[in-house]
Amino acid sequence: MPPTIKAHFRWTEDEFLKAYKHHYQCQLRRPFRWAINAIAILLVLLAVFVLVVIKSSIGAAAMLFVALYWLCLRGSLTRWFLRRKFRRRPDQGHEVIWIFTEDDLRSESDDVVCTLKWKAFIKWSETPEGFLMYQLEDLFNWLPFDAFDSKDDIDALRDFVRDKVPTFKQFA
Repeated sequence: MPPTIKAHFRWTEDEFLKAYKHHYQCQLRRPFRWAINAIAILLVLLAVFVLVVIKSSIGAAAMLFVALYWLCLRGSLTRWFLRRKFRRRPDQGHEVIWIFTEDDLRSESDDVVCTLKWKAFIKWSETPEGFLMYQLEDLFNWLPFDAFDSKDDIDALRDFVRDKVPTFKQFA
């Protein structure tokens, strides 16, 4: 690894949404998401069948509502809640700078300067758009690839992280 690797980006609503999208995808893998969606589609079909044959069923109507919520509304409502959450954050729009060295990581923004040892991270996940750096299972930092000056910096950091962090996973 070079003596230091530097990455910088602006913490925007879009970056926040990307981070949460990839966090969700890392937590609930594609086969499970497909299975849940398939079950929701089956529930819709079953509920429609029961409503047509029996004509009235509170259970079928509830099943239909839950399945349609999962398939149609959940994503939009989640994005709405996340946007609302981001608008209340004091760090929105701040420039974030990450500096990676052999011994530690340093994060700087308008309000915060933080130095962390590598052992503070339990895992890193590489997504198609950046890195998720986990300190706890649900506490993570987002580092988009376009924050780096070059692809060589991304490759060097990736190789270095594999040696420093207990778990490093790549997701397509």
